[in-house]
Amino acid sequence: MSNLKNSITSISDLMAASSGPQITMLELTLIECHAQVRTDFPEESLLELAADIVERGVQQPIKVRPTEDGRYIVVFGERRLRAAMLAGMEKIPSVIDEMDEDTAADTQFMENIQREDLNPVDLAAAINRRYKQLKGQDVHNAVDVIADQVKKSKSWVSKHLAIATKLHEAVSGLLQYGHTQDVELLLLLNKLIEVKPSNVLDLM
Repeated sequence: MSNLKNSITSISDLMAASSGPQITMLELTLIECHAQVRTDFPEESLLELAADIVERGVQQPIKVRPTEDGRYIVVFGERRLRAAMLAGMEKIPSVIDEMDEDTAADTQFMENIQREDLNPVDLAAAINRRYKQLKGQDVHNAVDVIADQVKKSKSWVSKHLAIATKLHEAVSGLLQYGHTQDVELLLLLNKLIEVKPSNVLDLM
């Protein structure tokens, strides 16, 4: 194992040595990004990753699924894709997985929902999308299913659904503009606005 690790110095070496999923170099122009769990990509962070890609190349392949028209949709790795574009790359190492749209949505959700750097807006939106997907599949206990998937309580899931769907515009602005990420505080302010809107809005 140590000899193998010493011999792998680039993604090309990994492609040659790997016995796992096949890694393919795909042209960036063939890859599309649809709705992802993460929507916030800070420019400074992307530029730092792009600079690293210029120096060392893309160190971890992205995962994509093929479409009927010969293109590909990102399952995960959109940040690497964006940085590769900034770095002027023409191709990116990719793992192609023949999964359908529902399976891709499940994979994205489970892959990203546990990320510590996922902001509350994206987290709540991802839980809401997952909730709608399950309801669309006639899953009646959608909150229970999500709670089991993310290893959280049903109350935690319900609170994040409320963040995504029930916040007053003024309270939502506090979250979106980074004034607070405290879910409990946001829901409390929202409830107070429902009871005494003018008093709370004047304070905000």
